[in-house]
Amino acid sequence: MQISLVCSGSNAHGQLATLNYDDLHTFRPASFVECPLGQVPARTQEIVDISCGANHTVALLRRYCNTKHRDVMEVWGCGDGSRGQLGPGYTKHTSSENFSRAIFRPLELSQSMSSLADAEPRCISAAWETTFVTFARPGDGDVVVAMGANEFGELGIPPASNVRLATNVVEFGGISVKGRAVNPRTIRIQSVASSLHHVLVHFRAEIDDVGIEDLVVGWGAARHGQLGAIPKVAGKAPAFHAKPLLISTANDLPVSVAAGHHHTVIRHKSGRVSSCGSNRKDQLLGLDDVSKASLVGCTWNGTYVVEDTNILATGSHNKGQLGRNELTETSPRGLRPVCFPNGVVADRVLKISCGSEHVLILLQVTVDGHEKSEVWGWGWNEHGNLGNASTDDAHTPMRLFSSLSPPGAKVAGIWAGCGTSWVATKVETASHD
Repeated sequence: MQISLVCSGSNAHGQLATLNYDDLHTFRPASFVECPLGQVPARTQEIVDISCGANHTVALLRRYCNTKHRDVMEVWGCGDGSRGQLGPGYTKHTSSENFSRAIFRPLELSQSMSSLADAEPRCISAAWETTFVTFARPGDGDVVVAMGANEFGELGIPPASNVRLATNVVEFGGISVKGRAVNPRTIRIQSVASSLHHVLVHFRAEIDDVGIEDLVVGWGAARHGQLGAIPKVAGKAPAFHAKPLLISTANDLPVSVAAGHHHTVIRHKSGRVSSCGSNRKDQLLGLDDVSKASLVGCTWNGTYVVEDTNILATGSHNKGQLGRNELTETSPRGLRPVCFPNGVVADRVLKISCGSEHVLILLQVTVDGHEKSEVWGWGWNEHGNLGNASTDDAHTPMRLFSSLSPPGAKVAGIWAGCGTSWVATKVETASHD
């Protein structure tokens, strides 16, 4: 299998891993340490996930390990690690004269923490200057390792002015539902989502005398209600909540979570969507009417819902984020369809990925009787993050990438970050590598 990873957009701190610090306005290959230019590490089976902070990027790779005779998960990182967001080992090496931030390198996280011996990473998520890595521990419950900045309790501990670099293993043993405690040894984390300063975790666990339940917890910035209702202090909402807090899902099974700057969105098994937080930019307007959502996503100030093959958007549009060119002050507000060019009909929406203020969509379409996947995007484009050789904002969707190029390649993943975009492709080969 031949896997490639290309990227575009903001790169002042080397967060695109292109061996330099120049913005990219077209898609170019990312680089990995000790690998030929443009190639991913040997025996990589899948790029599972990519998540981007303000100026750093983390990637989760699934690779075949010859010594273990099985696939293993690895976390790689590039860009700015000055706040500890790429782990203590990365920070230690940045002072070296020959160290380059502009290339992906493996982050040795579990090896540097005795409590994570034999643990293996499973999920990643990057906030502004904080990174979250989920570890599965044999015979025990999953935990989240939080690394980096902690101004709003992002590490799961109260902010402390005397701690510059910090790493914290966040556990969830203190969570209870209707007075019944969650058994921490049974926690299995399903997904993690973060925005600038708050993080959401969807996990499954056993609750005493109740059984297995799916729960959503969150911590970090809280002033705008993005963690749900929290008792006020001296008449004001607290700025943050520095330990995992249960977010109500109203007895409707949660299946995925998404985080905006000041809002939170939860998709439920029923197809319903619930939300909390700020609606100042209309980012929550119309979500109560959703009944069959298959995907949800959030930019900083917007929300996106996929129903069947319809892509709906609500929120800020100052950079074209809603994908509707006709918007005026008198246009209808709330959740409404993104406007694709005439003749573009998707068989299926495979994935939606929301960056800070731009959106990527992976569509399955049929052309001349053949199925192919296409990447479309719109919104903020100041750094060339749409990869379309321009820095003009795109107010309606444009085709950015097709599975027909290179020949035989399939789009295997898309990710949008803070002014960056990423596309993984794969070509099936006879070789195991």
